[in-house]
Amino acid sequence: MMKNLPKKIARLLVAAVAFSPLIIPSNAAACSCVMQAESNQEAFGEADAVFAGRVTGFSGSDIKKITFDVSRTWKGPNVKNIAAYTSGNSASCGWSPTVGNEYLVYAYSQASNRSHFDKPDSQLWISLCSRVFLLADANTDLTSLGQGNIPTGGSIPRKQSPAYHHYLLGGAILLGLGYGAYKLSGKLTKKS
Repeated sequence: MMKNLPKKIARLLVAAVAFSPLIIPSNAAACSCVMQAESNQEAFGEADAVFAGRVTGFSGSDIKKITFDVSRTWKGPNVKNIAAYTSGNSASCGWSPTVGNEYLVYAYSQASNRSHFDKPDSQLWISLCSRVFLLADANTDLTSLGQGNIPTGGSIPRKQSPAYHHYLLGGAILLGLGYGAYKLSGKLTKKS
Protein backbone atom coordinates (compact mmCIF):
# COMPACT_ATOMS: atom_id res chain seq x y z
CA MET A 1 0.00 0.00 0.00
CA MET A 2 2.87 2.39 0.78
CA LYS A 3 4.25 1.85 -2.75
CA ASN A 4 1.17 3.53 -4.20
CA LEU A 5 1.60 6.70 -2.12
CA PRO A 6 3.77 9.46 -3.52
CA LYS A 7 7.17 9.70 -1.83
CA LYS A 8 6.49 13.18 -0.39
CA ILE A 9 3.35 12.01 1.40
CA ALA A 10 5.17 8.97 2.75
CA ARG A 11 7.95 11.21 4.09
CA LEU A 12 5.41 13.59 5.66
CA LEU A 13 3.64 10.72 7.41
CA VAL A 14 6.93 9.28 8.66
CA ALA A 15 7.90 12.72 10.01
CA ALA A 16 4.50 13.12 11.71
CA VAL A 17 4.83 9.74 13.40
CA ALA A 18 8.47 10.38 14.35
CA PHE A 19 7.72 13.76 15.95
CA SER A 20 4.42 12.81 17.62
CA PRO A 21 6.12 11.79 20.93
CA LEU A 22 7.48 15.34 21.14
CA ILE A 23 4.05 16.84 20.56
CA ILE A 24 1.82 14.56 22.62
CA PRO A 25 2.95 14.04 26.23
CA SER A 26 3.18 10.54 27.59
CA ASN A 27 2.96 9.10 31.09
CA ALA A 28 5.16 6.16 30.16
CA ALA A 29 8.07 7.15 32.40
CA ALA A 30 8.20 5.55 35.83
CA CYS A 31 8.28 7.69 38.95
CA SER A 32 11.76 8.65 40.05
CA CYS A 33 12.42 10.69 43.20
CA VAL A 34 15.96 11.78 42.38
CA MET A 35 15.63 15.19 44.06
CA GLN A 36 13.90 14.01 47.24
CA ALA A 37 14.80 16.02 50.35
CA GLU A 38 17.16 14.20 52.72
CA SER A 39 15.97 15.82 55.97
CA ASN A 40 12.84 17.41 57.37
CA GLN A 41 14.63 20.79 57.52
CA GLU A 42 15.52 20.55 53.83
CA ALA A 43 11.97 19.46 52.96
CA PHE A 44 10.54 22.37 54.99
CA GLY A 45 12.77 24.84 53.13
CA GLU A 46 11.71 23.50 49.72
CA ALA A 47 7.97 23.09 50.44
CA ASP A 48 5.43 25.82 49.71
CA ALA A 49 3.06 24.52 52.37
CA VAL A 50 3.46 22.27 55.40
CA PHE A 51 0.33 21.22 57.25
CA ALA A 52 -1.39 18.43 59.15
CA GLY A 53 -4.85 17.44 58.03
CA ARG A 54 -7.43 14.71 57.64
CA VAL A 55 -8.20 13.63 54.06
CA THR A 56 -11.89 14.35 53.43
CA GLY A 57 -11.98 13.60 49.70
CA PHE A 58 -9.99 12.01 46.91
CA SER A 59 -11.39 12.17 43.36
CA GLY A 60 -10.50 12.54 39.70
CA SER A 61 -8.82 10.45 37.03
CA ASP A 62 -5.71 11.83 35.25
CA ILE A 63 -5.27 14.49 37.92
CA LYS A 64 -6.71 13.72 41.34
CA LYS A 65 -7.93 16.30 43.84
CA ILE A 66 -7.25 15.64 47.51
CA THR A 67 -9.19 17.69 50.06
CA PHE A 68 -7.98 18.13 53.63
CA ASP A 69 -9.57 19.34 56.86
CA VAL A 70 -6.47 21.08 58.26
CA SER A 71 -5.66 20.89 61.99
CA ARG A 72 -2.24 22.65 62.03
CA THR A 73 -0.11 24.68 59.63
CA TRP A 74 3.58 25.47 59.70
CA LYS A 75 4.11 27.06 56.30
CA GLY A 76 1.90 28.35 53.50
CA PRO A 77 -1.79 29.23 53.74
CA ASN A 78 -3.20 29.20 57.27
CA VAL A 79 -6.64 27.90 56.26
CA LYS A 80 -9.02 25.19 57.51
CA ASN A 81 -9.58 23.55 54.13
CA ILE A 82 -6.89 22.79 51.59
CA ALA A 83 -7.26 21.16 48.19
CA ALA A 84 -4.09 19.69 46.73
CA TYR A 85 -3.54 17.74 43.53
CA THR A 86 -1.61 14.68 42.46
CA SER A 87 -1.16 12.63 39.32
CA GLY A 88 -3.78 9.92 38.91
CA ASN A 89 -1.10 7.32 38.34
CA SER A 90 1.66 6.09 40.66
CA ALA A 91 3.93 5.56 37.64
CA SER A 92 3.94 9.35 37.23
CA CYS A 93 4.39 9.83 40.99
CA GLY A 94 0.73 10.11 41.95
CA TRP A 95 0.07 9.77 45.69
CA SER A 96 -2.97 7.80 46.89
CA PRO A 97 -4.08 8.74 50.41
CA THR A 98 -6.77 7.01 52.42
CA VAL A 99 -9.85 9.13 53.07
CA GLY A 100 -10.27 9.61 56.82
CA ASN A 101 -6.56 9.31 57.66
CA GLU A 102 -4.64 12.26 59.04
CA TYR A 103 -1.32 13.16 57.42
CA LEU A 104 1.60 15.52 57.81
CA VAL A 105 2.03 16.97 54.31
CA TYR A 106 4.81 18.92 52.61
CA ALA A 107 3.16 20.30 49.45
CA TYR A 108 4.64 22.14 46.48
CA SER A 109 3.45 24.71 43.96
CA GLN A 110 4.19 25.28 40.25
CA ALA A 111 7.56 26.86 40.99
CA SER A 112 8.70 23.77 42.84
CA ASN A 113 11.66 21.68 41.73
CA ARG A 114 9.44 18.64 42.38
CA SER A 115 7.36 19.39 39.29
CA HIS A 116 6.51 15.96 37.81
CA PHE A 117 3.68 17.13 35.60
CA ASP A 118 2.27 20.32 34.19
CA LYS A 119 0.30 22.22 36.78
CA PRO A 120 -1.12 25.71 37.17
CA ASP A 121 0.23 28.32 39.59
CA SER A 122 -1.21 28.83 43.08
CA GLN A 123 -2.27 25.23 43.48
CA LEU A 124 -0.60 22.82 45.84
CA TRP A 125 0.69 19.49 44.59
CA ILE A 126 1.71 16.30 46.34
CA SER A 127 3.55 13.36 44.81
CA LEU A 128 5.14 10.11 45.90
CA CYS A 129 8.33 12.18 46.15
CA SER A 130 6.78 14.65 48.59
CA ARG A 131 7.44 14.22 52.27
CA VAL A 132 4.11 12.84 53.52
CA PHE A 133 3.51 10.75 56.64
CA LEU A 134 0.56 9.41 58.54
CA LEU A 135 0.38 11.90 61.41
CA ALA A 136 0.83 9.07 63.93
CA ASP A 137 4.19 8.22 62.27
CA ALA A 138 5.49 11.80 61.98
CA ASN A 139 6.92 12.30 65.49
CA THR A 140 10.43 13.24 64.33
CA ASP A 141 9.11 15.90 61.94
CA LEU A 142 6.50 17.18 64.42
CA THR A 143 9.19 17.62 67.11
CA SER A 144 11.34 19.58 64.66
CA LEU A 145 8.42 21.67 63.37
CA GLY A 146 7.16 22.70 66.80
CA GLN A 147 3.62 23.67 67.79
CA GLY A 148 2.44 25.10 64.47
CA ASN A 149 -0.60 27.33 63.95
CA ILE A 150 -4.29 26.60 64.28
CA PRO A 151 -5.86 27.52 60.92
CA THR A 152 -7.93 30.69 60.90
CA GLY A 153 -9.07 31.12 57.28
CA GLY A 154 -11.63 29.20 55.23
CA SER A 155 -9.91 27.78 52.17
CA ILE A 156 -7.48 28.69 49.39
CA PRO A 157 -9.18 30.51 46.49
CA ARG A 158 -9.68 28.07 43.61
CA LYS A 159 -8.07 28.72 40.24
CA GLN A 160 -9.16 26.86 37.11
CA SER A 161 -6.55 24.55 35.67
CA PRO A 162 -5.91 24.40 31.92
CA ALA A 163 -7.11 20.85 31.26
CA TYR A 164 -5.00 18.82 28.88
CA HIS A 165 -3.76 21.78 26.85
CA HIS A 166 -0.80 19.71 25.63
CA TYR A 167 -3.12 17.09 24.18
CA LEU A 168 -5.19 19.76 22.45
CA LEU A 169 -2.10 21.40 20.97
CA GLY A 170 -0.68 18.05 19.85
CA GLY A 171 -3.99 17.08 18.26
CA ALA A 172 -4.23 20.40 16.42
CA ILE A 173 -0.69 20.01 15.06
CA LEU A 174 -1.36 16.43 13.90
CA LEU A 175 -4.62 17.55 12.25
CA GLY A 176 -2.70 20.31 10.47
CA LEU A 177 -0.10 17.82 9.26
CA GLY A 178 -2.84 15.48 8.06
CA TYR A 179 -4.60 18.30 6.21
CA GLY A 180 -1.28 19.31 4.62
CA ALA A 181 -0.71 15.72 3.50
CA TYR A 182 -4.23 15.61 2.04
CA LYS A 183 -3.67 18.84 0.09
CA LEU A 184 -0.25 17.70 -1.08
CA SER A 185 -1.75 14.40 -2.20
CA GLY A 186 -4.30 16.23 -4.34
CA LYS A 187 -1.64 18.38 -6.00
CA LEU A 188 0.61 15.39 -6.72
CA THR A 189 -2.31 13.40 -8.15
CA LYS A 190 -3.22 16.26 -10.54
CA LYS A 191 0.39 16.44 -11.81
CA SER A 192 0.44 12.72 -12.59
